[in-house]
Amino acid sequence: MSPMSLMSLKRALKKVCQPLYKARKYMVYEENLLQLFRKCQACCHTCTVEKFVNGTFVSITQICSHCLQKTKWNSQPHIQSTPAGNLHLSAAVAFSGASYIQIHKVLTALCLECICPRTFFNHQKTFLQPTILSHWRTEQNTMLEMARHYGKAVVLGGDMRADSPGHCAKYGSYTMMNLEDNKVVDIQLIQSNEVGASPRMEREGFLRSLQFLESAGLRVGAIVTDRHPSIQKYLREQRPDIKHYFDTWHVSKGLAKKIDALGKERSCGEVLAWRRSIINHLYWCASSSKTGEEAVEKWKSVTNHVQNVHHHDSDLFPVCAHPPLEMRAWLTPSTKACERFCDLMINQRLLKDVAKLSPHHQTSSVEGFHSLILKFAPKNVAFSFVGMLNRCDSLNVF
Repeated sequence: MSPMSLMSLKRALKKVCQPLYKARKYMVYEENLLQLFRKCQACCHTCTVEKFVNGTFVSITQICSHCLQKTKWNSQPHIQSTPAGNLHLSAAVAFSGASYIQIHKVLTALCLECICPRTFFNHQKTFLQPTILSHWRTEQNTMLEMARHYGKAVVLGGDMRADSPGHCAKYGSYTMMNLEDNKVVDIQLIQSNEVGASPRMEREGFLRSLQFLESAGLRVGAIVTDRHPSIQKYLREQRPDIKHYFDTWHVSKGLAKKIDALGKERSCGEVLAWRRSIINHLYWCASSSKTGEEAVEKWKSVTNHVQNVHHHDSDLFPVCAHPPLEMRAWLTPSTKACERFCDLMINQRLLKDVAKLSPHHQTSSVEGFHSLILKFAPKNVAFSFVGMLNRCDSLNVF
C-alpha cells in the first residue's frame, strides 16, 4: 500500500469509524428489522422488501406498488467499497489480539451475521497490518526524538521472548525498553533460520536493536539484561563504553534453584529456612551499594551472618547493618549444611555476577511486557512473520 493511500485510509478510519467505536450497538432479529419496512411511510400500503447482506452490513430496499416510492436504507456507511462495520469488526479482533477463528465460531453459534475468515485476513493484510506498522513507527520516532531532545545517555533494559521448547522456537522477539520511563523503544523480530539456530536469536536481536537505536541518534549509557554469555562477551570486548548490568531477578532465580537443590540433600534441609532471607539480601546488596566491590563484600558477609557472626574482615562492610536479632535457626559451623551453603554463596561465578547487579533499574517491566505478548501471540498458534511482528507492535500502539 502506498503512503498516500495509507494516509487516506487513516483519515477515513478516524472520520467514519471513530463514531462507530463510541456508538452503542444492538443485536436485532431479522424478522423485527424487516417488519419496520413492510408498510410504506407515505401511503401505509404493504411494500415489497428486498434485502442485501454483506457480512455485518445490511441494505434494505423498500418498493411500494401503490405510490411507486422506492426507499433504500443502509445499516452502516462505507469506506470506499468496504462496509465500515466489517472493517470495524476486523480491527476490533486484530487490535485486541483475539483469534478470528474462535470469534467466528461464537458469532456463528449465536446466529449472528459476520464476515468470513477469508475476508478478515484480507482486511488484516490490506488495511490493519500497514496501519499498525505505520502507527508504531510514528510512535517510535516520537519517543526517540524526545530521548534525543533531553540529550543524556539512557538506561536500556533488554530481554528476549521466544517460544518455549516443545512448542515452536521459530520466532524470537527482542525488546528494548527505556527503563527511566518504562516505554518500549524497539522490538526486533528474529526468525531462527536467519541465524542458524534458535539459541543464537537473542544475540542477533540485541545487536540489531542496539545498532538501530544508535543509528537513530540515541546515546546508550547502560544496559540491563540477563546473563546471556554472548551478550556479555560482546559488550565486554567490543563495547566497553557501555555499562553492562545484570537483572537481579534473573540472578536470584538461579540462586533460589540451587538453594532448593541443596536443601534436598541429606543433612542439608536446614538451609531452606534461609532461602527467603538470602534472596532479600541479594536485592539489598544490589540496591544499597555504590560499587560492585561493595556489593560483593556485603554479599560475602552472609556466610558469617548465618552462623550468628556479625563482624567481618572487610573494610567496605565491617559489621552487619541490621539491629540486634532474636534467636534464629543459625547454621552450626563445620557441619555439612554450613560448609556446602558457604561454598555456594562464595562461588566465584556468583561473585562476578553480584558485582554487576543493577543498582536501580531492573527488567521487570520488560518481563511484564513479554507476559502480555502471550495474550496476543499464544505459543500454540502459528503466525506469519508479518502477523507476529504486528501482534508485538500492536501492544505499543493500542
